Amino acid sequence: MLKYRQGVVLFLVDMFNGNRSTAAIFHLLQGKRSAQTIQDGQLFNVSFLYATFPHLKKKDIDRTIDSLAENLDIRQTTDRDTYTLTDQGEKQLTRFISANSWPTGLNGWRYGGIAYTVWLRLSLFIQSLSHLLDGDHQFLPLTHNQLVHDWVKKHFPATKAKRVAAAKQVYQECSALLAQLEESKARLIVSRLSGSHRTGLTVDQLAHTMDGDPDKFHLVFQSALHEMLAIVEQEQKSFPFMIVLLKDLLQPAISESATLTFQLLKQGYTITEISKRRKLKRNTIEDHIVELAIRRQDFSIDRFVNNQTCKMILDVEKNLPYKKLRAIKDALPADIDYFSIRLALTRRGLQ
Repeated sequence: MLKYRQGVVLFLVDMFNGNRSTAAIFHLLQGKRSAQTIQDGQLFNVSFLYATFPHLKKKDIDRTIDSLAENLDIRQTTDRDTYTLTDQGEKQLTRFISANSWPTGLNGWRYGGIAYTVWLRLSLFIQSLSHLLDGDHQFLPLTHNQLVHDWVKKHFPATKAKRVAAAKQVYQECSALLAQLEESKARLIVSRLSGSHRTGLTVDQLAHTMDGDPDKFHLVFQSALHEMLAIVEQEQKSFPFMIVLLKDLLQPAISESATLTFQLLKQGYTITEISKRRKLKRNTIEDHIVELAIRRQDFSIDRFVNNQTCKMILDVEKNLPYKKLRAIKDALPADIDYFSIRLALTRRGLQ
């Protein structure tokens, strides 16, 4: 029987199918903000797992890969540090997916990098409110994260009357949110909250409800948080307190550097001109353009690759068993460069 982390990594090995190294798996789960990782998530349909295990180290992934190889679930390809599934691995993955369907609402692409911080803010705010309303000023805070402490202090009501009003509002908003989740997820959220005369349960204490596997609990808990954040973001007027928890954390759809490139593109500058003006390598500017194409479906790539070439690239990619850019390029006319291929692939599924 696979452990949950083994199942997640085996799934990603299967989706990458020898086209990406184990480092790509690590970068995806950790949430590396690079053009390559962003495009990998889109190209291989695994963005929902982006930044869902930010606490993992590369050595953790390496150990998991080693265990899967020792169990003959994966085999190394001719390329260094890339793997594919064996027949046994395919059976193992089928059993794993059958027993562990991905939690609904999981959206690492949008919320993976901020969910835990939002949770700490909410938890500490509720804990502090509960203890102070009960007259207890000597409680032990559930986190020592100074940035979280600073945020709570900044937003904490100063008077008892305001604290009473805040407690009512937080209760109403949390109740409305939890009512929209599956009952099991709502219970997980509540069971972790601490307050006066109440100590929330830890991950290890709750993991026994999920086969004793903390990684499985972690992902389910993440999905519950992601669902909550999605509801708050979509219904901001209904959750005036909750939206304050996450608004400053929501990353702009485009990175700051890519935004600067975007502004210059709109002014008519070429890639070469932008590169010189910003004193950045041409490849970096091309990465920005690929990011823009991924993040904004209304961003036109016609200026860089025409429709006919785009269709040719997508047709070749669709018929190739491998997703490596080199394999796609080798099957195309020599004048089509990697930048054109990467751009065309951002429109995969839109043709």
